Amino acid sequence: MGDDILSGTINKDGLLKIRVTKPFGESTVAKILDLVENASNRKAKTENFVTKFAKYYTPIVVISAVLVALIPPLFFGGDWSDYIRRACSFLVISCPCALVISVPLGFFGGIGAGSKMGILIKGSNYLETLAKVDTVVFDKTGTITKGNFAVSEVKSVSDTSSDNLLKYAAYGEYYSTHPIALSIKQAY
Repeated sequence: MGDDILSGTINKDGLLKIRVTKPFGESTVAKILDLVENASNRKAKTENFVTKFAKYYTPIVVISAVLVALIPPLFFGGDWSDYIRRACSFLVISCPCALVISVPLGFFGGIGAGSKMGILIKGSNYLETLAKVDTVVFDKTGTITKGNFAVSEVKSVSDTSSDNLLKYAAYGEYYSTHPIALSIKQAY
């Protein structure tokens, strides 16, 4: 009575009367939505590099193409159509579009694929870090697993027998409905 309940809490049995005490903007769901919507603000190093690179590279290429189109015809009597074609070819060859577009879209696709599978990735910098992970360790609280628990072995490190240890553990979990508590009670 009087405890705070987090959104997303699972009630396995019984009836709960819950009073909403916070506006939607302060809820866990709102925070998750904010993380998903602002994931693009947390860019990976690669993405930041490409953005910075394009910021300088693109104007240089455009100015160079304009110079290729204007200088030879104006100062050296070159053919306008020939140098405009050369300037356009230079633009096409020098265009970093594939790099500038594909890197952010790759990260966006990864974040989207993760969310489709129920995995929240806060931003592309976290996705890039995940790519370097070689070991993942999970706890057994049922958050990630299915919650199908069973006691497979009881080992006592004191003079208490394994049977007594299991009995005391079951007494301690008597009022709990957590999946691990249920498996302890069932084993007892």
